[in-house]
Amino acid sequence: MIHPMIMKCKSGKLIVKNSEFEKDPRPILWCRDGLYGVIPIEVIRNEIGHLEDLRKLEISSPLVFHWRSVVEIPQETGRAMEKCNGKS
Repeated sequence: MIHPMIMKCKSGKLIVKNSEFEKDPRPILWCRDGLYGVIPIEVIRNEIGHLEDLRKLEISSPLVFHWRSVVEIPQETGRAMEKCNGKS
């Protein structure tokens, strides 16, 4: 099982600046003021591909995700995933 990267952000836009994340992408569990959503790995890979295209044009940009791109999950599920992250 691929454990998600847990990110907490109160706004509707999540900015990820970690270049290591681009080398080994994982789903993101986004915690937003008591709401939980998962950004699927496919969405992340698409965004990384978009960044690679921008870099070819010599444009630098972080990974940016919007709340509308998450799959919302119940609070109980999000809390359980957050608590058990990385534990087998």
